[in-house]
Amino acid sequence: MDDSKYCEACGKAASADAQFCGGCGRAFPGFEPAAEPAIPVRAGSGAVAPPVPEGASGPEKELFDLRPLAVRGFGELLLCVLTVGLAWLVLWLMRRWTRYRITDQRIEVQTGVLDRRREAIELFRVQDFEIQEPLFLRLRDAGSLVIRSMDPAEGEIVLAAVPGVQEVYETMRRTSIDQRALHRVRLLEGME
Repeated sequence: MDDSKYCEACGKAASADAQFCGGCGRAFPGFEPAAEPAIPVRAGSGAVAPPVPEGASGPEKELFDLRPLAVRGFGELLLCVLTVGLAWLVLWLMRRWTRYRITDQRIEVQTGVLDRRREAIELFRVQDFEIQEPLFLRLRDAGSLVIRSMDPAEGEIVLAAVPGVQEVYETMRRTSIDQRALHRVRLLEGME
């Protein structure tokens, strides 16, 4: 009785209890890999989670495509009134060149017209969110969102004068938790 099996890829014989082919290294049918434990990442450590296999998170889905409000404060509003709307036009044009694109995988800020600049933070790297709602913006259901990365090199991104800031914050918070779970990243608080 022969207790060996043969690799379908290269044809090399292996023992009946082998999980991998000794010739080409492929797994034999029926092999189930053990689940990998989550890898803890200390907040601020700059450590990188293991890569997620290509296509594991699916195609990137856009959640928000936002532009900041043109008028951000009472002073700017007064200036717009005094210049009979001319200041509003200038402010509107300046702020139209800023775009906040939020997907289920990253946060991207684009600025500029001729010289374009892009900053991005992967959502699984987000350590903390902060909402700033000055009175004028709060009256308009808007605010600024400060997003801090766990990687000190990336620092923070500020999304200024975001309309519907509370909804944006809640969606980004849930999505960042999902992305950390997908990438097997845990934040450990208070460890230095």
